[in-house]
Amino acid sequence: MRTILFLLPSRALSGGVLVARHHAMLLAAKGYEVTVAYLHASDLDNGSVLPSIFPAHEIFHSELDQRSTYDAVVATWWETAYHAAQITARSYFYFVQGFEERLYPSDSAWPLVVQRTYQSGFHFITVNSGLQRYLQSQFGQSAVVIPPGINLEDYECEPRIPRNSDSLRVLVEGAPDAEYKRVALAFDALSKVAAIETVYVSPKGKPKIDWRVDHSFESVPPAQMPSIYKSCDLVLKLSTDESFSLPVLESFAAGATAIAAEYYGGSDFIVDGKNAIVVPVDDLAATIRSLEKLQSDRKFLNELKSCARATAAMYSWHGLSEKMEAAMLAGFEFRNTETRPLAGCLPSLQALHAMRLELAQAQFEKEHYKSAHAEVSAELHASRAYRLGNSIVKAFRSITRPEVER
Repeated sequence: MRTILFLLPSRALSGGVLVARHHAMLLAAKGYEVTVAYLHASDLDNGSVLPSIFPAHEIFHSELDQRSTYDAVVATWWETAYHAAQITARSYFYFVQGFEERLYPSDSAWPLVVQRTYQSGFHFITVNSGLQRYLQSQFGQSAVVIPPGINLEDYECEPRIPRNSDSLRVLVEGAPDAEYKRVALAFDALSKVAAIETVYVSPKGKPKIDWRVDHSFESVPPAQMPSIYKSCDLVLKLSTDESFSLPVLESFAAGATAIAAEYYGGSDFIVDGKNAIVVPVDDLAATIRSLEKLQSDRKFLNELKSCARATAAMYSWHGLSEKMEAAMLAGFEFRNTETRPLAGCLPSLQALHAMRLELAQAQFEKEHYKSAHAEVSAELHASRAYRLGNSIVKAFRSITRPEVER
């Protein structure tokens, strides 16, 4: 195995993209010829938020030489799994980083389209034991678990935000409009506990006006995040769904702890009462009690921090990269050369996307027409000519309509 192609959806700032890029970079550093191809452009393609992953080579999917043959192709998101079949390769891998079907309405066709990718002949790699069990029990697929990693030395840095008091400082992370991240719920809980200092980091989007935010950051380059984590006592992560929860592990590496909801993605490393506090999903009261506990009991807070740091030390990128290389070499050795995964399915996916775009355009035009019609109608009814004409019509009707004797 020498040439490896990673297929990524885009360069959008997300945990899944960062993890896949890091694996690609480390494999390239080992001497493999690694190419990372992005299906779609994103708002980061003209910016410098994400660092270079040299010696890996980065291109757009449209720039791929269709005549090339790769030793290994790695799909990293359900949509890229469909495109993998268009690539000639000796082995096909699928790095599943989340229950991606849950990102779509359950009554739509998209969950089924996502689940179709789990039924094909890839070599599966995933990031936690919950996903491993799901792939095995629901689709009969065996998967190797390789969680995201961290470089502990990156967290030997100075805090970005100076301390002006001994108030409990809490970090909230997530896009403001991503409902499953429950950022609004986190700030609701924080608003009900006095003397807490808040830090908000958003990959994209400003905080809501009614959120109590003391320090706000947006689109932070990954290299600058350790100093922000280092500035905080804990991260408040109340998502309903997370594939791994890398921000919690990163906060652990910085010497902080966490209050985390009981989502499946953290169960492999977040231990309630040992390195963090785990609360039921959407339990505002339990979250408030936990914040008050850590605010008043600094001894318990420091015990959690100490154990959290020890947990983070178990997730070195070096060891995890070795595990990824071993999994790919094993898959390459036992490759199935008979058929390509999802062969012939891409046209159907493209037709679905086209239909979705047409429906979205039709809905937009409908709403635009309604809005324009309402605006014109309001202007018409307010005009002097309309009022005069309406008065003439009423007068004419009163003249031409004879009274009926009762």
